[in-house]
Amino acid sequence: MIKGIKTTLPDNSSSILAFPHIFEVKVSAAGLITEFSYGSHGNTHEVVTVAEYNGTNNKYELGVLTDGYTFNTYVANYKTR
Repeated sequence: MIKGIKTTLPDNSSSILAFPHIFEVKVSAAGLITEFSYGSHGNTHEVVTVAEYNGTNNKYELGVLTDGYTFNTYVANYKTR
């Protein structure tokens, strides 16, 4: 299993950034991802500001990729429940 942030682009291609590279995830009072920071080496961190998903922008999901290749989402930039 891989814990991380899955990013899905408007063309439905996606990638997963694994947890060892994620430093902070900010969530709004409404329960939506608003920002996260990541990096791969040293103290250099990239900050991504996340807008609420509207169908035309990137979708961000924090969760776990299971052994069966299903991504279980815990929090996202859209309402999951």
